[in-house]
Amino acid sequence: MNDSQSSIPEYYPEVILRKLIIDREEVNLNRFYSADRKQILLSEEQNTFSLQFVALDYLNSDIEYAYILEGYDEKWSLFSKENEAMFKNVPPGEYLLRIRYKKDVLDTVYKEYSVAIKIAPFWYHTIWAYLTLVLLIILCLAGYICKLHRKGFFERLARAWAVSKGLGEIQQENLLVKASALGNWVAFFPYCNQPEQITFIQRIIEIIEENLDKEELGPTFLAERMHISPRQFSRKFKDLSGITPSDFIKKYRMEKAAQLLLETDMSIQEVIESIGVSSRPYFYKEFADKYGTTPKNYRAHHKAGTLTESES
Repeated sequence: MNDSQSSIPEYYPEVILRKLIIDREEVNLNRFYSADRKQILLSEEQNTFSLQFVALDYLNSDIEYAYILEGYDEKWSLFSKENEAMFKNVPPGEYLLRIRYKKDVLDTVYKEYSVAIKIAPFWYHTIWAYLTLVLLIILCLAGYICKLHRKGFFERLARAWAVSKGLGEIQQENLLVKASALGNWVAFFPYCNQPEQITFIQRIIEIIEENLDKEELGPTFLAERMHISPRQFSRKFKDLSGITPSDFIKKYRMEKAAQLLLETDMSIQEVIESIGVSSRPYFYKEFADKYGTTPKNYRAHHKAGTLTESES
């Protein structure tokens, strides 16, 4: 008894951990304490657990609890009479379980208890396991690179790169030769890139130009002049252009007719005869299909445009 005090001081007993339940099975809590009993040690396979606690106050039955697992929970639980903290799939790491309790709903004074909880990762989730795995991968890659080096892979790769660079320069040179040799017809032969191919097409164009006024000008005529069979000629020509020799001759005649209409004063009939077409209706049809107008209108329209430009 203390005669200087007018009232009995409030007593707050310590919070005691009563049970540890792992995956819905109660275990012996003492087995999971550290040697200094300041920490509860769990493994990653035991990361779903609950802890029951109690404040042994036999004079007050209205005790309410709140808790937080620092490092896992974002905020405190609400005060309630529930005295079990449950956690599910907690990642490996170190945490601090803090428990508060108060004796009355309106009470602003509370007692706090805390205990450290450590969840150890599986061995293959540790930093040492990751470092070992990275080291093994580096060693395997190094061994594989050494094996490739011994087999001369990198030397062959360097030679291939040098050859491809040289081929690229040769190909660029061939394109310039192709443009010079085929002139306005270069776009019609996208697959013609080698010197012998360019020479082959150049010769065909020369034969067509020299014999354009002949009605018999066709694939057989060209094959005879190139000294190969008609079948072989047609296959080779289509491989280099993508179209048949007959289609190319037709395009050539229409292009030549348009050129003569604009650059000469030849009559339409003279133009038709100069490109080796015997049928006037056929010529008009093919010309209209290509240019969308009659030869007369084509000449008038383009010459009028040329005259306007020269006057301005």
